[in-house]
Amino acid sequence: MGFFSSLFGGKKQLTPEEIEKQNEKKFDILKFDGVKAQRMGQIPYSIKCFTEALALKEDFSTRLYLANSYTAMKEFTLAYEQFEKMAQIDPENIETYIMMAKTADQLQNWQALNDACQKAFLLDDKRADIYYYFGKACYGLEDEISAIAMLTKAVTLDENNKEAYLLRSEVLENMRQYKEAEEDIDKLLKLDGEDETYLLKKGALRVANGSPEEAVGFFRKIIDINPFNEPAILELGKTLTGLKKYDEALELFNEAIENKPDFAEAYKERGNVKLQLEDKAGAMEDLKKSLELAPQEGAQINGNFTNIEDEMNARYKANNPFLG
Repeated sequence: MGFFSSLFGGKKQLTPEEIEKQNEKKFDILKFDGVKAQRMGQIPYSIKCFTEALALKEDFSTRLYLANSYTAMKEFTLAYEQFEKMAQIDPENIETYIMMAKTADQLQNWQALNDACQKAFLLDDKRADIYYYFGKACYGLEDEISAIAMLTKAVTLDENNKEAYLLRSEVLENMRQYKEAEEDIDKLLKLDGEDETYLLKKGALRVANGSPEEAVGFFRKIIDINPFNEPAILELGKTLTGLKKYDEALELFNEAIENKPDFAEAYKERGNVKLQLEDKAGAMEDLKKSLELAPQEGAQINGNFTNIEDEMNARYKANNPFLG
């Protein structure tokens, strides 16, 4: 029988046990190749391997590998779908819900983030990271009071939870509770006194709390650490302008533009300084340059600049006898 099957090209019919064994072998090879590809940075190929492996057999760890590959590709919706399937396989695995929360956060899907935190709470209500993500979900869902409560619990459980302090400060600032918001930034600065984000927030809150002169020092410290920190340059320039220290602001923006000739916001703010110095032609020139570099910002330009343009056009028309 074997001779005739070989002669006429016939195939031996596999038993269910043999098919299962063959599929198991294929699964192992595909999973191994996927992991290898993932480690080598060949993410699209790893996704193909993991997907084909899962078509042969359901497997929790393979879905996790697949989710991680989707995350590496910034395909967060597809990653989230994998975490949902993992939760169905093992509904008691709290880390799955934490990963779901992180992915929902990337998607800014606040309801999904809220739901993931709810499920994680059922398994462990003593984890600071869960309270942090729950606070973020509440803030995203515009429930600021609940957000403050959750973030307060997060820092109570972990007094070094920088993300929770920073987010609580943002929520408090949004509620115009500037003093309380600044207290959280002060705690962060005790943990890391040279963090540019914390220093920038501190300066902004000093301005909001009515002490712009003190804010200047924080903005300058950032620039000393990183001379190319654009938000710090802009905030320092705006603050100097508000303090009527126009020469200092002008010098700052001149240097910033020299270092980065395509710094659209710096042109815009320098134009505002020139306007205060009654250099309307210079202000108009900077406005136009700013719009050339960032035309999408045109709708946000201060109304003063529009007035300058109208005045300059009127002056030009008045001095040109060929215009009717």
